[in-house]
Amino acid sequence: IFQNHFQKSQKMKPIILILTLFSLLACNNDDDSGKDNGGNTFYANFNGQTIEPEWESGFGLKYTFYVNRYWENENSWQISVGSENDLHLTMYILNINETGTYPIETANLEDWTNGYSKTCIFLEDGITAQLSFLSLGNTGSFEITRYESERGILEGSFSCDMYDPQHPEIIKPISGNFKINMETHPNYN
Repeated sequence: IFQNHFQKSQKMKPIILILTLFSLLACNNDDDSGKDNGGNTFYANFNGQTIEPEWESGFGLKYTFYVNRYWENENSWQISVGSENDLHLTMYILNINETGTYPIETANLEDWTNGYSKTCIFLEDGITAQLSFLSLGNTGSFEITRYESERGILEGSFSCDMYDPQHPEIIKPISGNFKINMETHPNYN
């Protein structure tokens, strides 16, 4: 009887493994329940596509909304967002002193390696890792609606035109908004 039961259990192991695999694959990866972004939000629209941070899993969960403040001047911010549709946006907003309007400058490829050089926006194709669109000066601005430097709170919206560095005649608009609170941001707690 014991040998017969052992043989049956050995035959069942592959079936149990297959069923376990199917149940793991059936899990909904879009379920963000239980994941708290601490009120930190980002949304942009570019060429009919949405750019929003997502929760990625791998070696733990991570929120693809990154914020840095320049170590030499904490009133200069870098905001980076990776989205599900493989668009990666990086924005630099320099010398924020208070709420108000901060004009967006023309970015060029050299600015990418010299961060914090100007208030601008870069859009990267996550598949090819190429900068596909850059901000065009005198076409828009960052509107900062809340700023508390000591607490790390930055809120506002932005809009401007973006140009293709390979084909400068191709111009497309971008717009969006953001809320950042470094005290509650999931990547900094």
